[in-house]
Amino acid sequence: MCFNCTIPQITSVGVFLSESSLIDWYSRMKVKMPQIYQKDDEIFGNDSGQHAYGTRLLTHIINEPVAVLGSRWKKDELSDGPGMVESKYSCVDGREPMYVVLMDDELTQIELMDAHRRNGKRGRWWVVGQDPKVNTRLDTLARAHKNQHQNIQNEHSKHEDQKSDGESSNGEVDDPGIQNRLQRRKRETLKRLRGVDCPLDAWDESVHGHFLAKFFVHSFSASEQDRILSSSGVSISSSDGGGNNDGGKVDIIAEGIKAFETQLQPEEENFSARLVLAKMVAYFVNGDYGAVILCNQRETKFQAIELKKCLVSLNLVPIVEITYATDPEGIERPTEYLNGDKVKVMRVSNALAVSLENHLLNSVSNDWL
Repeated sequence: MCFNCTIPQITSVGVFLSESSLIDWYSRMKVKMPQIYQKDDEIFGNDSGQHAYGTRLLTHIINEPVAVLGSRWKKDELSDGPGMVESKYSCVDGREPMYVVLMDDELTQIELMDAHRRNGKRGRWWVVGQDPKVNTRLDTLARAHKNQHQNIQNEHSKHEDQKSDGESSNGEVDDPGIQNRLQRRKRETLKRLRGVDCPLDAWDESVHGHFLAKFFVHSFSASEQDRILSSSGVSISSSDGGGNNDGGKVDIIAEGIKAFETQLQPEEENFSARLVLAKMVAYFVNGDYGAVILCNQRETKFQAIELKKCLVSLNLVPIVEITYATDPEGIERPTEYLNGDKVKVMRVSNALAVSLENHLLNSVSNDWL
């Protein structure tokens, strides 16, 4: 589970923006900001087009090159948010193009224009190699997404004569039949990739860092991390949450998560739900418990979660494989779904119990936490 919505997701792997949309965006940026974007300049600078999947880029501040995985639009911070309007300093259409890259085994993004030569000079990022083989999982995803993208283009072509009725003004398909077919293909693709064709790997701390520290960073913002650790009486300075294999730092994170008060204000329901899930992971990773039963205050809703093993997801974030069941009849019944591991009973508010049930049923598909 990852709660950082600004980072690229696995759906961006192998998917590139159309070069016509990028050229159109840049031509309008030159009109809006001529003092920054020169009249004779092109979005790709001296290069003929976008960098291909697997292109290796380097910059001064890192030692290892990153691998290009795709490109995407990112919302411009100056025009993002309710009530915000496009200003003279914001990007056209409130967005800017980014390259999706693999850096330190995680998906991230860099500004697309920073990776192209201009006036014969390299940008902030420069090409140091090209290899279409990044890793097995990402390469498989890239091929699947490329095929899916081609299917979308084929669907558009078939309905070209129905644009006024079947597509919205921004070019997205509005026809329910087409949407359903594309969504079904997407679900089938991801299901296949998560199945025998592309099983998820076990978490390797020598490669990815300590599991709990990474889960902590992916589940909470920096301010939330500080809040959890400081309110629990532990030292923030002694824990960077960065995933190092330093057992002392990880112990501090674990104790901070477990000690933080779960029963928060109603407006913090989302934070509370993430905190409960983090507590489960902390108990599991530390070997305290192998399963959890969630019980609401009225003792009318019981949820059994057996935590099985730590994995790395398709988008390279830490997840826990689980078995999940819910039973309204009593605390004894959910234990039938567990395999004898030491069980932790966690009591939560009625609203939080419902929120967690909805999340576990709708988001993780009974497989992942």
